[in-house]
Amino acid sequence: TIDFTGAGRLLLSGSTVTSLGSLDTAMGAVWYCASGSQTILTDTYSSLVVKYGGTKTLGGTVTVNNALNVYAGSTLAVGANTLTVNGTSNIIGTLTIGTGTIDANSKFNATGGTVTFTGAGNLSLGGATITSLGTLTDNSMGTVWYDRAGSQTINAAGIIYNNITAAGSGTKTFNGGLSQYRGTYSVAAGVSVVNPPLHAMLPITLLALPFARRVRKGSEEVLSSLGKGISAKLHKHDLFKTEIDHLIEAIA
Repeated sequence: TIDFTGAGRLLLSGSTVTSLGSLDTAMGAVWYCASGSQTILTDTYSSLVVKYGGTKTLGGTVTVNNALNVYAGSTLAVGANTLTVNGTSNIIGTLTIGTGTIDANSKFNATGGTVTFTGAGNLSLGGATITSLGTLTDNSMGTVWYDRAGSQTINAAGIIYNNITAAGSGTKTFNGGLSQYRGTYSVAAGVSVVNPPLHAMLPITLLALPFARRVRKGSEEVLSSLGKGISAKLHKHDLFKTEIDHLIEAIA
Protein backbone atom coordinates (compact mmCIF):
# COMPACT_ATOMS: atom_id res chain seq x y z
CA THR A 1 0.00 0.00 0.00
CA ILE A 2 1.20 3.51 -0.87
CA ASP A 3 -0.69 6.06 1.21
CA PHE A 4 -0.21 9.84 0.92
CA THR A 5 -1.26 11.96 3.88
CA GLY A 6 -0.65 15.25 2.08
CA ALA A 7 0.77 16.76 -1.10
CA GLY A 8 3.81 14.50 -1.18
CA ARG A 9 5.65 13.04 -4.18
CA LEU A 10 6.70 9.54 -5.14
CA LEU A 11 9.67 9.86 -7.52
CA LEU A 12 10.18 6.86 -9.80
CA SER A 13 13.55 7.24 -11.50
CA GLY A 14 14.27 3.62 -12.33
CA SER A 15 13.84 2.28 -15.85
CA THR A 16 11.38 -0.39 -14.68
CA VAL A 17 8.46 0.03 -12.30
CA THR A 18 6.86 -3.31 -11.51
CA SER A 19 3.99 -2.45 -9.17
CA LEU A 20 2.57 0.39 -7.09
CA GLY A 21 0.54 -1.92 -4.91
CA SER A 22 -2.61 -0.26 -3.59
CA LEU A 23 -2.11 3.39 -4.53
CA ASP A 24 -3.72 6.41 -2.89
CA THR A 25 -5.98 8.03 -5.50
CA ALA A 26 -6.91 11.17 -3.58
CA MET A 27 -3.61 12.76 -2.49
CA GLY A 28 -0.01 13.07 -3.60
CA ALA A 29 1.69 12.87 -6.99
CA VAL A 30 3.53 10.06 -8.72
CA TRP A 31 6.46 11.19 -10.85
CA TYR A 32 7.82 9.08 -13.70
CA CYS A 33 11.14 10.84 -13.85
CA ALA A 34 13.82 8.58 -15.31
CA SER A 35 16.12 10.28 -17.81
CA GLY A 36 15.09 7.67 -20.39
CA SER A 37 12.06 5.62 -21.34
CA GLN A 38 9.57 4.22 -18.80
CA THR A 39 6.25 2.40 -18.83
CA ILE A 40 3.50 4.07 -16.82
CA LEU A 41 1.62 1.37 -14.98
CA THR A 42 -2.10 0.84 -15.41
CA ASP A 43 -3.61 2.46 -12.32
CA THR A 44 -5.64 5.35 -10.93
CA TYR A 45 -3.39 8.19 -9.79
CA SER A 46 -4.17 11.27 -7.77
CA SER A 47 -1.73 13.38 -9.80
CA LEU A 48 0.72 12.23 -12.45
CA VAL A 49 3.96 13.94 -13.50
CA VAL A 50 6.17 13.12 -16.51
CA LYS A 51 9.57 14.78 -16.32
CA TYR A 52 13.33 14.65 -17.01
CA GLY A 53 13.30 13.50 -20.61
CA GLY A 54 12.60 10.30 -22.50
CA THR A 55 9.30 8.77 -23.52
CA LYS A 56 6.90 7.56 -20.85
CA THR A 57 4.42 5.12 -22.41
CA LEU A 58 1.10 4.06 -20.95
CA GLY A 59 1.09 0.35 -20.15
CA GLY A 60 -2.72 0.24 -20.24
CA THR A 61 -5.69 2.28 -19.08
CA VAL A 62 -4.70 5.16 -16.79
CA THR A 63 -6.92 7.54 -14.81
CA VAL A 64 -5.69 10.75 -13.17
CA ASN A 65 -8.11 12.19 -10.63
CA ASN A 66 -6.36 15.53 -10.25
CA ALA A 67 -3.50 17.11 -12.25
CA LEU A 68 -1.48 15.81 -15.19
CA ASN A 69 1.82 17.58 -15.89
CA VAL A 70 4.09 16.77 -18.82
CA TYR A 71 7.30 18.80 -18.66
CA ALA A 72 9.47 20.17 -21.47
CA GLY A 73 11.79 17.60 -23.00
CA SER A 74 9.55 14.70 -21.99
CA THR A 75 6.99 12.73 -23.99
CA LEU A 76 3.85 11.03 -22.73
CA ALA A 77 2.80 8.35 -25.25
CA VAL A 78 -0.78 7.08 -25.05
CA GLY A 79 -0.49 4.56 -27.89
CA ALA A 80 -3.65 2.47 -28.21
CA ASN A 81 -4.65 3.03 -24.58
CA THR A 82 -7.07 5.34 -22.78
CA LEU A 83 -5.94 8.19 -20.53
CA THR A 84 -8.63 9.95 -18.49
CA VAL A 85 -7.74 13.18 -16.68
CA ASN A 86 -10.37 14.61 -14.35
CA GLY A 87 -8.28 17.59 -13.24
CA THR A 88 -6.09 20.11 -15.07
CA SER A 89 -3.88 18.95 -17.96
CA ASN A 90 -0.67 20.98 -18.42
CA ILE A 91 1.36 19.91 -21.45
CA ILE A 92 4.66 21.75 -21.80
CA GLY A 93 6.36 18.73 -23.34
CA THR A 94 4.92 16.33 -25.93
CA LEU A 95 1.72 14.30 -25.89
CA THR A 96 1.39 11.58 -28.53
CA ILE A 97 -1.81 9.70 -29.39
CA GLY A 98 -1.86 6.59 -31.56
CA THR A 99 -5.22 4.85 -31.90
CA GLY A 100 -6.10 5.47 -28.25
CA THR A 101 -8.00 8.23 -26.48
CA ILE A 102 -7.21 11.08 -24.13
CA ASP A 103 -10.30 12.17 -22.22
CA ALA A 104 -9.40 15.52 -20.61
CA ASN A 105 -12.39 16.54 -18.50
CA SER A 106 -11.15 19.84 -17.10
CA LYS A 107 -8.81 22.68 -18.10
CA PHE A 108 -6.37 21.87 -20.89
CA ASN A 109 -3.29 23.96 -21.62
CA ALA A 110 -0.54 22.91 -24.03
CA THR A 111 1.06 26.35 -24.36
CA GLY A 112 4.67 25.73 -25.40
CA GLY A 113 3.97 22.02 -25.87
CA THR A 114 3.08 19.65 -28.70
CA VAL A 115 0.12 17.35 -29.28
CA THR A 116 0.87 14.75 -31.94
CA PHE A 117 -1.41 12.16 -33.53
CA THR A 118 0.32 9.09 -34.91
CA GLY A 119 -2.91 7.23 -35.73
CA ALA A 120 -6.70 7.50 -35.74
CA GLY A 121 -6.92 8.39 -32.05
CA ASN A 122 -9.08 10.88 -30.16
CA LEU A 123 -8.45 13.90 -27.99
CA SER A 124 -11.65 14.68 -26.08
CA LEU A 125 -11.68 18.07 -24.38
CA GLY A 126 -14.42 18.51 -21.79
CA GLY A 127 -13.23 21.55 -19.86
CA ALA A 128 -14.99 24.91 -19.88
CA THR A 129 -11.85 26.65 -21.14
CA ILE A 130 -9.32 25.20 -23.57
CA THR A 131 -6.35 27.55 -23.37
CA SER A 132 -4.15 26.09 -26.10
CA LEU A 133 -3.46 22.92 -28.08
CA GLY A 134 0.16 23.97 -28.50
CA THR A 135 1.58 22.72 -31.78
CA LEU A 136 -0.94 20.23 -33.19
CA THR A 137 0.50 17.57 -35.52
CA ASP A 138 0.01 15.42 -37.60
CA ASN A 139 -3.07 17.17 -38.97
CA SER A 140 -3.76 14.26 -41.33
CA MET A 141 -4.64 11.95 -38.41
CA GLY A 142 -6.90 11.80 -35.39
CA THR A 143 -9.98 13.62 -34.14
CA VAL A 144 -10.30 16.45 -31.64
CA TRP A 145 -13.61 16.51 -29.74
CA TYR A 146 -14.96 19.54 -27.87
CA ASP A 147 -17.52 17.67 -25.82
CA ARG A 148 -18.29 19.54 -22.63
CA ALA A 149 -21.87 19.33 -21.38
CA GLY A 150 -22.16 23.09 -21.61
CA SER A 151 -20.52 26.05 -23.32
CA GLN A 152 -16.79 26.05 -24.11
CA THR A 153 -14.28 28.72 -25.04
CA ILE A 154 -11.74 27.40 -27.53
CA ASN A 155 -8.53 29.37 -27.98
CA ALA A 156 -7.22 27.62 -31.06
CA ALA A 157 -6.34 30.36 -33.53
CA GLY A 158 -4.19 29.12 -36.39
CA ILE A 159 -4.79 25.45 -35.60
CA ILE A 160 -5.24 23.07 -38.52
CA TYR A 161 -7.16 19.99 -37.39
CA ASN A 162 -7.65 16.70 -39.15
CA ASN A 163 -11.15 15.84 -37.89
CA ILE A 164 -13.02 18.04 -35.41
CA THR A 165 -16.30 17.38 -33.61
CA ALA A 166 -18.38 19.79 -31.52
CA ALA A 167 -20.36 17.59 -29.15
CA GLY A 168 -21.86 17.63 -25.66
CA SER A 169 -24.15 20.65 -25.44
CA GLY A 170 -24.15 24.45 -25.32
CA THR A 171 -22.18 26.88 -27.46
CA LYS A 172 -18.61 26.26 -28.59
CA THR A 173 -16.82 29.56 -29.28
CA PHE A 174 -13.61 29.60 -31.29
CA ASN A 175 -11.70 32.70 -30.17
CA GLY A 176 -8.73 34.60 -31.47
CA GLY A 177 -8.81 33.97 -35.21
CA LEU A 178 -9.32 31.42 -37.93
CA SER A 179 -9.07 27.65 -37.40
CA GLN A 180 -9.12 25.09 -40.19
CA TYR A 181 -9.62 21.36 -40.71
CA ARG A 182 -8.51 18.89 -43.39
CA GLY A 183 -10.83 15.93 -42.78
CA THR A 184 -14.34 16.22 -41.38
CA TYR A 185 -16.16 18.78 -39.23
CA SER A 186 -19.20 17.57 -37.28
CA VAL A 187 -21.63 19.31 -34.96
CA ALA A 188 -23.84 17.21 -32.68
CA ALA A 189 -27.55 17.91 -32.27
CA GLY A 190 -28.21 20.65 -29.72
CA VAL A 191 -24.76 22.23 -30.10
CA SER A 192 -24.09 25.66 -31.61
CA VAL A 193 -20.74 26.98 -32.81
CA VAL A 194 -19.43 30.55 -32.97
CA ASN A 195 -16.61 31.28 -35.47
CA PRO A 196 -16.46 27.69 -36.77
CA PRO A 197 -13.36 26.36 -38.51
CA LEU A 198 -13.08 26.41 -42.30
CA HIS A 199 -11.94 23.63 -44.59
CA ALA A 200 -8.19 23.90 -45.15
CA MET A 201 -8.66 23.63 -48.92
CA LEU A 202 -10.34 27.04 -48.86
CA PRO A 203 -7.61 29.60 -49.68
CA ILE A 204 -7.17 32.10 -46.86
CA THR A 205 -6.54 34.78 -49.46
CA LEU A 206 -10.25 34.71 -50.27
CA LEU A 207 -10.83 36.69 -47.10
CA ALA A 208 -9.36 39.73 -48.81
CA LEU A 209 -11.46 39.54 -52.00
CA PRO A 210 -13.50 42.70 -52.63
CA PHE A 211 -16.08 41.00 -54.82
CA ALA A 212 -17.95 37.85 -53.88
CA ARG A 213 -21.39 36.45 -54.37
CA ARG A 214 -23.24 33.33 -53.30
CA VAL A 215 -24.35 30.66 -55.72
CA ARG A 216 -27.06 28.26 -54.55
CA LYS A 217 -26.68 24.62 -55.61
CA GLY A 218 -29.17 22.27 -54.00
CA SER A 219 -28.62 22.19 -50.24
CA GLU A 220 -25.08 23.55 -50.58
CA GLU A 221 -23.61 26.93 -51.44
CA VAL A 222 -20.38 27.64 -53.21
CA LEU A 223 -18.66 30.95 -53.61
CA SER A 224 -17.99 32.30 -57.08
CA SER A 225 -15.73 35.25 -57.58
CA LEU A 226 -14.23 37.33 -60.33
CA GLY A 227 -10.82 36.25 -61.57
CA LYS A 228 -8.26 33.50 -61.09
CA GLY A 229 -10.66 30.55 -61.46
CA ILE A 230 -11.53 30.52 -57.78
CA SER A 231 -15.10 29.38 -58.47
CA ALA A 232 -13.89 26.20 -60.17
CA LYS A 233 -11.55 25.45 -57.28
CA LEU A 234 -14.35 25.75 -54.75
CA HIS A 235 -16.69 23.56 -56.83
CA LYS A 236 -13.94 20.96 -57.08
CA HIS A 237 -13.57 20.67 -53.33
CA ASP A 238 -17.34 20.62 -52.66
CA LEU A 239 -17.34 23.08 -49.78
CA PHE A 240 -20.37 23.11 -47.51
CA LYS A 241 -22.84 25.89 -46.82
CA THR A 242 -21.70 26.59 -43.28
CA GLU A 243 -18.14 27.17 -44.41
CA ILE A 244 -19.13 29.52 -47.20
CA ASP A 245 -21.52 31.46 -44.96
CA HIS A 246 -18.70 31.99 -42.50
CA LEU A 247 -16.37 33.12 -45.27
CA ILE A 248 -18.91 35.58 -46.69
CA GLU A 249 -19.43 37.06 -43.22
CA ALA A 250 -15.67 37.51 -42.90
CA ILE A 251 -15.46 39.22 -46.28
CA ALA A 252 -18.36 41.50 -45.45
